[in-house]
Amino acid sequence: TGVWAVDRDMTWLQVEGDMVYAAHEVTSYAGVPGGAVSRWNMTTDGLHKLEFVSLPTASPAHLLVSLEDDLAFAANYGGHSWSAIRLENGRLADISYHEVFGAGCRDASHPHQTVRYGAWVWV
Repeated sequence: TGVWAVDRDMTWLQVEGDMVYAAHEVTSYAGVPGGAVSRWNMTTDGLHKLEFVSLPTASPAHLLVSLEDDLAFAANYGGHSWSAIRLENGRLADISYHEVFGAGCRDASHPHQTVRYGAWVWV
């Protein structure tokens, strides 16, 4: 049975058809250190969690899902990082790329958003 009040840590949502993708702005999720991204099925009964992917660092501030590229992008301000998550037919698969912004970045850079235009992706 699904519910509508599902997870208070879901801070960014993107709806694609009957699927909801969510960023979890936390330092650990399901007992695993780091933030998380999850996918939910939206029905008349509520939301049903299908799967989640743990991120290597904490606190994703923004999530961008690109079904046409089979990728999701998480800007993780708490972990000073950015993650690309591989999708398989819309399903969350695994982390395909992760970059931490550290020494040499202005003001200890911490990404807040990802923007996509055509083949270009900006963090």
